[in-house]
Amino acid sequence: MLQPELEIFAAMLDSAAQNGIATSQITLQHPLSIDDAYEVQRRLVSKRVERTGRICGLKVGFTSKAKMIQMGVDQVIFGHLTSDMQIQNSGRMSVAQAIHPRIEPEIAFRLAEDVDYVLSPESALSTVDAIAPAMEIIDSRYKDFQFTLQDVIADNSSSSHFVLGDWRPATIDVSSLRMTLRIDEQPALTGYSHEISGHPINSLIDLSALAVQHGVVLKAGWIILAGAATEAVPIAGATKASCSVAGLGDVEVYVR
Repeated sequence: MLQPELEIFAAMLDSAAQNGIATSQITLQHPLSIDDAYEVQRRLVSKRVERTGRICGLKVGFTSKAKMIQMGVDQVIFGHLTSDMQIQNSGRMSVAQAIHPRIEPEIAFRLAEDVDYVLSPESALSTVDAIAPAMEIIDSRYKDFQFTLQDVIADNSSSSHFVLGDWRPATIDVSSLRMTLRIDEQPALTGYSHEISGHPINSLIDLSALAVQHGVVLKAGWIILAGAATEAVPIAGATKASCSVAGLGDVEVYVR
């Protein structure tokens, strides 16, 4: 695809996010390869960084087998996290300009070193110096929350905001922790950490392979959101969301 077209799509998504106005799917206008989609994402993130922040990590998407089957894919995807996306634990976020805001319970890793190679199950944990409970707020910029795999990659994998609990030692076993998501007075939604790629560390392993493929170096100090343990829950009209991860801690955010 021609570079000017990729720039047009990045500008379209950037405008939708800034103004809180949904846009049409790119793939309804033009065929888009996976590589093209990641190039649109790179340009989109660059626009955000120029205005407000710096890249501080990556999020992993499609970490559940069910979601992969639904989308017809066999590989995770990634999106970039920027410093202005982070909300402090027990902080507030506005959804006034959001389009389809939803929240999901996650586990976060903090990298202790740069990673520019494909991790193995034996080496992955040694690259992590801390683990935290987390929640990610996603917000697709497409009309009616409809998109293809290429569309969602281009849209920075629906990244919007995230909130972290306290960092804990990387020695904590996160293979099968109970994770409970609560939205106001709604019934709690429960999942387990093994529902994230079979084990959250597998998300980091898969991400490292994908990062090598797309020429991205994972940086020391970066936050890696490993993926969701439950479905994403709409938060428009809510006032508070919280997540409790057994043995790891709690995290919460107020919504306005």
